Amino acid sequence: MPTVTDHPSAEGSVSNWGLAAGASKVAAVATNDGDTSYIFKTGVPAVAQRFLFPAVPDDAESPLVQATIEAQARRGTDDVTFYLDWDSASDGGRAILMTYALYTRTISAPTKAAANREHGVTHAGPFSTSESKVTELYRTIDVVFANKAFILIMDLLAPLIGVGLTLAQMPALAREIDRWRPAGGVWRRFALRPDELPIAWEAWRAPRPRYVLL
Repeated sequence: MPTVTDHPSAEGSVSNWGLAAGASKVAAVATNDGDTSYIFKTGVPAVAQRFLFPAVPDDAESPLVQATIEAQARRGTDDVTFYLDWDSASDGGRAILMTYALYTRTISAPTKAAANREHGVTHAGPFSTSESKVTELYRTIDVVFANKAFILIMDLLAPLIGVGLTLAQMPALAREIDRWRPAGGVWRRFALRPDELPIAWEAWRAPRPRYVLL
């Protein structure tokens, strides 16, 4: 079961945190680099910062098993309540440390429609000087990749593919497999859309039984 990890691709419809350091809010939460680049919010009221993420392929044959929204976050000197938001809805909140640490919210059996909507963080504090900082934010998706036919062909071609297959090589591999497959019918599942390539690559790398010709 491959896990696909994505950082934000754009700011969401609610974007009320400040940019402390970094080229943009999206860039600021793309890496776990501490206070080198981060977003922040100070004050008492609950204030959200939402983001859009790369689209999850809309393929009913590959259901989602689990998702998370995860943040490397810390507070300032004063206490805060820090929330993780999935599909624009906050969880129950938590206290956070003064040093950066990973905070996670897990969603079981999410829909792809929800996964493709906005996620993020919310800050609330008891004091006007309460401050939350986030240096990295990402979404993970555990997906059952259903195109077993494509993975089977990759297994059979394993001696030619080698162990170092990269995501950048997947489009060329998919085109080569698609070039000789029969058209239509059950053979259509040997073909992959471009948005399926990252998931197929993760499925290829995931631990599982291998199929070989004897």
